[in-house]
Amino acid sequence: MESKKYRCEEKEDEYRDAKISFNVNNEEFFKKICHDIRNSKQFSREIIEQINNLSYDNRIQILSIYNEMFGYYLSLLNEE
Repeated sequence: MESKKYRCEEKEDEYRDAKISFNVNNEEFFKKICHDIRNSKQFSREIIEQINNLSYDNRIQILSIYNEMFGYYLSLLNEE
């Protein structure tokens, strides 16, 4: 009985391309969120859910930037 080998190279390439695209899109989204925080934009529930899908490191960085900006706003209020 002859065994057949099935090649999945095409699917692997599609998966790799999708993963690269996903990472690039996440990186662009991450940069946009950081920019929006620094410009005091308010986020919708949809955006917050998308933030939750980012990597742990990206979420920590986002919270750190948010904390930095919140501290800055408090310092402006305390000056007056």
